[in-house]
Amino acid sequence: RLELNKPIKQYNPKDNQNIYLKYGLNSVQGWKSSMEDYTLDFTDSDPQKVLNIFGIFDGHGGREIPKYLSSHFFEFLKNNENFKNTKYKEALSETFLEIDKSFKTDNAQKELIKYSEEFKSLKEQEIKNIYSIGEKINEDELKQIITFNEVLDPRNIENSNVADFTGSSGIIILIGDSKNLFIAHAGNSRCLVVNKEGVIINKTKDHNMDDPEEKKRVELARSLNEEEEEKRAFDTDPLAEYLEVTRGFGFFEFKENEWMDQRDQEVSAAPDIIEVPLKEIQYIIIGSHGMFEGDWNDINNEDNTNNIICKFFIEEMRKDENKLYSKIIEEYFEKNISKDKNNSKGLDNMSCIFISLKDKIQEFVKNKEI
Repeated sequence: RLELNKPIKQYNPKDNQNIYLKYGLNSVQGWKSSMEDYTLDFTDSDPQKVLNIFGIFDGHGGREIPKYLSSHFFEFLKNNENFKNTKYKEALSETFLEIDKSFKTDNAQKELIKYSEEFKSLKEQEIKNIYSIGEKINEDELKQIITFNEVLDPRNIENSNVADFTGSSGIIILIGDSKNLFIAHAGNSRCLVVNKEGVIINKTKDHNMDDPEEKKRVELARSLNEEEEEKRAFDTDPLAEYLEVTRGFGFFEFKENEWMDQRDQEVSAAPDIIEVPLKEIQYIIIGSHGMFEGDWNDINNEDNTNNIICKFFIEEMRKDENKLYSKIIEEYFEKNISKDKNNSKGLDNMSCIFISLKDKIQEFVKNKEI
């Protein structure tokens, strides 16, 4: 992953609300050479309907997959029969798997290729931002670097599928015609669910090789793929042995075992689904992975990091009830972005959605319980 000579701090704020909730979202590229986070937010303006969907897609190796997900996830979800029947748990699980399978279709591949073409000029600019022309490099050397990157980029291989070698984490929360909040996630983005006292009452767990159950599935999938095992025996890349994430969209190079179910592949698109009673919730914080591994966090203790983030957001909001939530997120990012690109943390893209529930949602819950 290439870092810039200085972070790009161009924020992308948005604030909105309806009768049931208030939210703000924001994102920043930071030190990373490209922005690979994409968000999803939908709130139904019809007071007779309760449908609020929020999501973050954190790209791994490219922007194409998360952009596709942010554009099409809600479309896939709305067309799901279980969703139409308000069976949200089943609908979310099926949608994660269905949209992942869709990357193999001609239409999806055409769209991913289109995105890749759009990003080519951006890629050249990113390289120019990293390698400053001056004492260290001249214009001819810069052109050679750009050409070399194009040769190595698997997107330029004829008949390649962008989803074979790039991917994305995904996290979705849904507040619909149910007394529960639904959280669906695959990868290493996170959701923190907070009560009125500002205490985290539920949270997602990152999908990686530190989790015994994840490691068990990955090792079983590898053991049943002799070709993959043989290839990895000669691979010195540490990510070949220990994946950064063990669930997510795309990365079909880790999903090639035709004898295994889609859910059981080395990298699985099957989400964990968490249900939390809405009557217990006051705030919800959703963030991409970069938000949780920054300069202001404790990367060695997941619970400490979650509590640091939760405390900051709740305290800042209570200081000024009129403060935009997107501004609170921006102030958090400012604390979290590394001051030095040689640091091991605080270099990644960061995206966040901060939500508070209004009293009207509790009226809705009471009516559902009658």
